[in-house]
Order: sequence, then structure tokens, then C-alpha cells
Amino acid sequence: MRSGGVVTASLLLVALSVAPSPWLRSQPPTRDGSFRFAAGAVRVHIPRNAGTVGVVVLHSLGNSAAEPVAQGWSAAADRHGFVAIYPDRGTSWNAGICCGTASEASRDDVSWLTQVIALARVKYHLTSILLAGFSNGGMMIERLITEVPSVSSRFAVWGSAPEMPQSGDWPGQGAIFEGNDDIVVPPDGGTVTFDGATEVIRPASSTSDWIRGAELHLHVIPGFGHAPPPNWPEMAWDALLQDRSPR
Repeated sequence: MRSGGVVTASLLLVALSVAPSPWLRSQPPTRDGSFRFAAGAVRVHIPRNAGTVGVVVLHSLGNSAAEPVAQGWSAAADRHGFVAIYPDRGTSWNAGICCGTASEASRDDVSWLTQVIALARVKYHLTSILLAGFSNGGMMIERLITEVPSVSSRFAVWGSAPEMPQSGDWPGQGAIFEGNDDIVVPPDGGTVTFDGATEVIRPASSTSDWIRGAELHLHVIPGFGHAPPPNWPEMAWDALLQDRSPR
């Protein structure tokens, strides 16, 4: 249902499916690749039966592109046939008011990611781009779609918050997953400390005030803190699958 706001689904755990996706075409064996762009790098996992869908996954604060691989995103790509794309520009993303050195330096990660995604579309023959992120990576995803709405019409994030500097219009659909016991990025917001720096975390329920016109679904998962569950890639993929139109 398109409501223009956040649909709260407290204590909801998404039912998962690991059935192969329908957009598969014949490809060479599973392989990893990478390319560099403007003081950054992009790690890419191409499954054996890669289709034309790419999932861009952003890591959390203090981590690198190795994090989403460790979370199981490349394994999920092998199961479902999407090309997994892991941009890496350092240990933080400038999501706006958070976090780390990227925010302090006002680094333009919006333009960088926009260009990286455009290059990946051409390089890997992708017709659809989906977005996913954890913590600071999720915050960056939310900022990106408000400033460049055409980049994708689907996102899924875990442990995120709307930290963008200004609101924007975006007509897509987003799935926002939060651990009920998260004290690092509290679902209800608050003031926290990252690496000695004080950060203001906005409530996840206020996301619709910052991403206007979107269909947003907030899932608060009981028994989890800031770290996502082992099946996080499957949870995100299940949410991203709801609309198969070009993105």
C-alpha cells in the first residue's frame, strides 16, 4: 500500500525465500572483479548465472567492502543471480550529519556513488540497480536517493537513520530494518558517540519526513541489536523483490 509515510510493522520478521530469481542469463563461471574510480575502489561479485540486476551494498562505519562479503552478500548473489557491487571510499560515508571523517570533511559521496553506479551499469550490462546498506552505509543510501532520485526505486537498510542534511522527494519503495535492542543507532533516535564524536541520531520513524512521497516500511526486529542477523542479505533481497520493474 502506498501511503507516503512509514508503515510500522513492530516485531515483524520477514518470511524468507531462497528460490532462484527469474532474471538469469547464461554467463561464465562465478568470478570476482573490481575497478577503481576517483580515489576509491569498487569490488564486484559476478555469479555464474548473472542477470541484469545489480545490488549496490554499502558498508558500515569503520569497515570496508569486505564487510558485506562477510555478511553473505556474495553468497546471496550466487543464489539469486544478481551482480553484487561493493563501493569503497574509506571507512565512512558522508551521510550528512553522520558519520566519521567523510562527514567532517564534507566529502561529496553523492556524486561519487552516482558516477560509480552509472559506470557499473555499463560495465556489467545492468538494467536495474537496487540499493542496500548497513548503519552508516544505510544512512548514505537514504541520502543518495533523496538527492539523486533516479539512481534507483528500491532500497533496503539495516540499523540506519535519516541523517541527510535536507529532505527530498523520492517516489520509490524502501524497507527499513531495525534491531529492537539497538543502542548504537537507536530506533527511537538520540545522542550517541562514535569514535569519540557526538552524533545526533534521528528516529527511524521520522524517515518519511526526510524522504517525501516514498512508500516506506519500518520493520523492528525483536531480539537484535545493531548487528544484522545472519540472514540479512536474504531479508533485504526479499524486500527488494517486491517490484521487478526497471530501476
